[in-house]
Amino acid sequence: MIDPPLRLTCIEVRRRVEENSFTRPLFVKAIDGDGAEYSVILKVRNPDSPLGHGHYQGTSLACELICGALAQSVGLTVPDYCLVEVRGGLQDAAPTQEIRDLLRNNLGLNFGTIYIEGCSPWVASREGEQRPESVCADLEDVLVFDSVVVNGDRKQEKSNLLWNGSDVILIDHSVALPVHLWTDEQIAGSPHFPETEIRAHCAFHSIEHQGREFSALLGIWRNSVTDQDITALRAFIPDTWERRQGDLDRIFSFLQERGGQFDATTQNLRRIVQ
Repeated sequence: MIDPPLRLTCIEVRRRVEENSFTRPLFVKAIDGDGAEYSVILKVRNPDSPLGHGHYQGTSLACELICGALAQSVGLTVPDYCLVEVRGGLQDAAPTQEIRDLLRNNLGLNFGTIYIEGCSPWVASREGEQRPESVCADLEDVLVFDSVVVNGDRKQEKSNLLWNGSDVILIDHSVALPVHLWTDEQIAGSPHFPETEIRAHCAFHSIEHQGREFSALLGIWRNSVTDQDITALRAFIPDTWERRQGDLDRIFSFLQERGGQFDATTQNLRRIVQ
């Protein structure tokens, strides 16, 4: 089952997130329909960084929502995801001209995740460094998930994972599902996650040479994510979250057929990582 996103309204912008990110999202306060307040990491449709540098405008927000919802549905830990409305006038109280301009260019619905207190960036293991089995099992699932959604943005030098002391938490899927950039032939072929990306993945050194199965998460996916779920997920995505007409058609066509590659995904990971 796919959970719908929260619907929030941004009421205050506190600052930009200055971490290692091309798009430098915003740290904001938002409220739901009942007035409950949330601290949110806000990503906008039209960042002020060049296209292709960490984003593909609205299509990247769709990828964020799709991957967050799918990851949560198969039992991975992700921040709660939300649609955040930026209304006119909010920019007037923003702390800098840069932020005022950014908000003015992104009125309407944008993507957010609820901020999780007490987390730090996950630091990938060095070659030969051992991790507890519970952590390795989680990292195995992360690598399987990224293989399915073709996410080459979880590197050893920048994991796009958070650590809360017990769990790894998946964040930042703006450049996952790059199928909107592919040819029809590539989409129809539903290719493997490339070996170079697997070896560069932040999980690789933690789980290599351990004889892992790379199948448990895919079994959960088969049982938990139906075609109806995928259809419902598409309905959650605002019309404005598409850089080019047809981007979402390509992404969801790929997802509808991706299950046919699950066994091959397992075999590919076993060949490279075991």
